Amino acid sequence: RLLFQMEQAWWFYEDHICDSMTDEEITKGGYIRFPHLKPFAQKLFEYSPLLDSAQFANQWQVFTDYKRKISTYGLILLDSTCSQMVLCQTWNGKTYTLPAGKINQGEDGRDSAIRECYEETGFDAKGQQGPSAKIDTPHPWKLGEQALSYQEANGKRRTYYVCVGVPEDFPFAPVARKEIASVEWFDLNALPKKSFAVLPIMGKLRHWIRKFQKKKGNRKNSTGRPK
Repeated sequence: RLLFQMEQAWWFYEDHICDSMTDEEITKGGYIRFPHLKPFAQKLFEYSPLLDSAQFANQWQVFTDYKRKISTYGLILLDSTCSQMVLCQTWNGKTYTLPAGKINQGEDGRDSAIRECYEETGFDAKGQQGPSAKIDTPHPWKLGEQALSYQEANGKRRTYYVCVGVPEDFPFAPVARKEIASVEWFDLNALPKKSFAVLPIMGKLRHWIRKFQKKKGNRKNSTGRPK
């Protein structure tokens, strides 16, 4: 828990202290830019008399091993034809992934997925925040109740809920700072070469789409109550 608190402190330090100053002011003031959490946390271990810097390497290993196993929840945003999906480009990187993240205390998986998607894309599947709230109801999209998921070799489970009918002209814009560089539509048959945690779910997603479209087609072809 200590390193999780340090992570919060690092975000605050970078976002609200360093970002408020020029590079010259940072240098003159004796501040340091930390590109990652590890050097920031290590500096705190070295500075604080309450922490043992000799134990940092061991505690960092335990922390990172635990983080890799934490399950995540997210949304798969599809257009109305189920031929395109939304992916997020990581901050300061070239890799794309689905909008997802860790669950908060007191949340269920579906609410966590909706919140994470809003923070990373600006799209709120509940239609209560941001540009989503300005779209007339009933909303053109539908969020499924059942989830698609897979488990990685280390035990980490990634769970996604599918949201169909997201407007292609939706003004995506990340709400959270320094997590996502861009939000883009991709054809399901032309996904980016550099992706993370996307390909393992595609088989289940394509199966879900086939069932969804078949069910949708059956409703469309129905002529009413059978005699």
